[in-house]
Amino acid sequence: DSGGNDEPRTGWLHNTEPTPQAKEQRQQEIKKTSAARRRLELAMKEQEKNHRILAPPSFHPCGEGRRVAVTEHMISVPLYRNIPGSPRIDLYFSIAEKVTEENSRWLNHLESLSPTQRAKEYVQQAGLENADKMILYLQGGPGFGSPTPIVSLGFSTGSSWAAVALDKYPRVVLMDQR
Repeated sequence: DSGGNDEPRTGWLHNTEPTPQAKEQRQQEIKKTSAARRRLELAMKEQEKNHRILAPPSFHPCGEGRRVAVTEHMISVPLYRNIPGSPRIDLYFSIAEKVTEENSRWLNHLESLSPTQRAKEYVQQAGLENADKMILYLQGGPGFGSPTPIVSLGFSTGSSWAAVALDKYPRVVLMDQR
């Protein structure tokens, strides 16, 4: 008997080994606790990111057989990264990318998902582990937002810096840093 304590007791006073059943039961309890803890930690990590694609991708023909997909993203981040429980702010950005045979199907598939699911699948499918496969544009000057893809920023071949960037990189990220 362990005296009501879940831990098996051994030693000179309780000179016994835990039974195989007690060992197995303890291992199962540890596994359950560990699995629950892993799920909680994963949920907390996902909440930390809080990345969403606000609407399904929009597709735009840009001439010469070129099509561009635009996705509108939002990420909620701590105002002060090193202070736990810091207030959060929302960052918005758009990603413009060429529509190819390889990415056309999964971009269309994003329409059927929730904003959070869209973002998660987008990051996985696009392989966004780093920024090597994109160019980030930050608008200069006080109070100006990033240019609006398609409306104020052309993507037909050679029509703008963004069109030239799409010839070199699969994605152009337009951050609204206001």
